[in-house]
Amino acid sequence: MNVTQGLRRQRIGTGIAAALGSALFLLFGAGASSQDAGNYPNRPVMMIVPFAPGGASDFVARIIQHGVGEILGQQIVVDNRPGAAGIIGTEVAARAAPDGYTAFLGNIGTLSINPGVYSNMRIKPGKDLTRLRFAPTRQAS
Repeated sequence: MNVTQGLRRQRIGTGIAAALGSALFLLFGAGASSQDAGNYPNRPVMMIVPFAPGGASDFVARIIQHGVGEILGQQIVVDNRPGAAGIIGTEVAARAAPDGYTAFLGNIGTLSINPGVYSNMRIKPGKDLTRLRFAPTRQAS
């Protein structure tokens, strides 16, 4: 492997890591209630992807599906809901029960551009979806 190939692989790896860091379960309907916090999650978590299978968003979802499932100790089910520039999937996520079992893998189009372009959207991502932030931790050995 020459230097150019090595740098290219490094950039690809960095790009994937950045995409995962920024896209990893961007939005949840809401967290589990405090009474269920000790048992959460006790059933599979659905990750809504507002684009067709095989695209970039689906690719990212499939990459993080396994890892997040292992971390949570529960299966992550990818549910592709394509159509209307991602609006259909965004609406499905916004209308999901706010129980912490629905995640939405959005992007700049579904979260920022669509609300500006389509003034008649039935939901407002900034108000109807709750952001989820992951804080990676590492146990000392």
